[in-house]
Amino acid sequence: MEHDKSVGFEGVYPQPPALHVVMRICAEVAAPLELGEIAGVRKRVIPITGGWSKGTRLEGEILPGGADWQYTRPDHVAVLEARYTLRTTGGSLVTVVNRGFRHGVPGLAEIIASGRKVPRSQY
Repeated sequence: MEHDKSVGFEGVYPQPPALHVVMRICAEVAAPLELGEIAGVRKRVIPITGGWSKGTRLEGEILPGGADWQYTRPDHVAVLEARYTLRTTGGSLVTVVNRGFRHGVPGLAEIIASGRKVPRSQY
């Protein structure tokens, strides 16, 4: 039996999910620990030493002991994964995992890695 191509999903696109800000996080960090480079991939760990979270649905304190693990690929894209613990104002402990990518104009990664501040307009 042949599929009826007049019925289906062609041209039908699902609505994107609605996103809502539930909190703002401000993490305090220590100096990066440079782990070195292997096969063109540069690795570093940035210890998370504290901070806070404020928002409409979740507020609390970031506990020391987490870290932001980063590696920069040969194409200069940085792959990021931060893991840390948040103690809510109600006393609950929440594991937070943030994953993402960072890329920018040539030379930007080196400026960030040097510790100099970069205006948002240059990202």
